[in-house]
Amino acid sequence: MAAQVAVEGKTDHGDGDTLFSQLFKGMSKKQPSDYKTWWRRDGIDNRVFRANFKGEHSIDAGGPYRELMENISRELCSSVLPVLAPTENQRHEHGNMRECFVLNHLATTQAEL
Repeated sequence: MAAQVAVEGKTDHGDGDTLFSQLFKGMSKKQPSDYKTWWRRDGIDNRVFRANFKGEHSIDAGGPYRELMENISRELCSSVLPVLAPTENQRHEHGNMRECFVLNHLATTQAEL
């Protein structure tokens, strides 16, 4: 997987600019019948996949995997991906749950869905 590209200010519509899109493309190559075995973990330290960043000489003993998950979470909560939208309270900085996000109801294109 390539390291995160500077995509702030853009929107990734599945082009592969974000780590989320790269992971999603890799998952889409799997057959739906394989999902059950692909997501199964045998132990607490087992990971669903191995993370390797292009240009970085790291051994995935958990660090790159955690970094990937952290970056994907950050991407999902930003304007870069049209998957989640901030709650009304977050937008207006008022009330509870200002740190929360909801599914973006404006995402209607095939790529966004």
